[in-house]
Amino acid sequence: MILLTLHLIRNIYNNRLQMKSNIVVSLIMMLCLTACAQQQKKVGFVVNGTTMAGVDKVTVTDISNAKPLGAVAVSGNKFRYELNDASAKVLRLDIGQGAHCYVMTDGDSVMVDFVTGKVAGTPLTDRLNKVMLPLRDYEKKVARMRNVAATASNEEQKVSAQKSRRENSRMLKEAVPKAIESNRDNVISTILVLDYFDNLDFNVLAGYVDSKAPFLNHPVLRGIDQYVNMQKPSQAWVGKRFKDVSANTPEGQKHSLHEYIGGKSAPGKKNYVLVDFWASWCRPCMQEMPNVKSCWERYKAKGFKVVGISLDSDRSAWTNAISAGGYNWVQLSDLRGFDSPAAAVYDVKSIPWNFLCDENGTIMAVGLRDRHLAAMLEDIYE
Repeated sequence: MILLTLHLIRNIYNNRLQMKSNIVVSLIMMLCLTACAQQQKKVGFVVNGTTMAGVDKVTVTDISNAKPLGAVAVSGNKFRYELNDASAKVLRLDIGQGAHCYVMTDGDSVMVDFVTGKVAGTPLTDRLNKVMLPLRDYEKKVARMRNVAATASNEEQKVSAQKSRRENSRMLKEAVPKAIESNRDNVISTILVLDYFDNLDFNVLAGYVDSKAPFLNHPVLRGIDQYVNMQKPSQAWVGKRFKDVSANTPEGQKHSLHEYIGGKSAPGKKNYVLVDFWASWCRPCMQEMPNVKSCWERYKAKGFKVVGISLDSDRSAWTNAISAGGYNWVQLSDLRGFDSPAAAVYDVKSIPWNFLCDENGTIMAVGLRDRHLAAMLEDIYE
């Protein structure tokens, strides 16, 4: 009897243990399933997009550190990018040849259409797209009218296209600061400064720095205050009359700026002069020289002149660079490097540096490089 009772008690105990075990297993399974579901749900942020034909990949960059997060393949003009890093707040998507867009991660997903330029999906992304579309439209019109003018079959069509290009360039230049002012309290203003830096008047940019505008604190714009402060002495020349300086040609003949700047222009010509400080040992100078040469060759028949002032100290290096590059405009130097009196007059601390004078000898702009020089001359001569 006692043995039977013990046996029954043991069975009951074992059954209870089994029930507890089953419950524990069930709980563990439920927790695992929940965790798995949470992991599956935590996609983070998704970009679904469309590109034009010929694009094989999209490069994604977190603009806070300018380091690529990766590249995603394009298949059938479609791509999908997933991000689980919540710290990346603004992504830049590049498809090459300067085509790019920005998306904000203040939501779950966005749709990007590089064909139409539309980007949408999160509150800030939608707002950015609304701001960017008219600016991009101005850019497209400028490019289109430049092409129309270059291929025009008659003078009337060319003049009309040039007028439209100038008008859209002006509207773009006016629209960018307005867009920034309308978004001073969010990161959109940072993106606008980043993308349209070259369209901002220097005084406008300096005003943002002087006012300690909060959007300039973004890491991607780090150092912009140093840039502005460094450029202020040079920019102070804008609107002032040039100061005359003299130096020698490679043949040893002394000439002065007043021989080339100002004076009455010949009929049908405009006497604008670029004074270009450079040196054969300066890599950025030599990289910029083909652009100066291209502009000189394009507009010299219309009155455009270039006066090069070299900060070389080695005559052979200077003359060899001129000969090798075909830089056959006026070239002057006293072969004293940065101790050159001309450099002292204009407070030249780094090169390349230049200034453009109008027909009256007034300095119109300083530091014109790359497409900015070409664009200004296009406005003057086309």
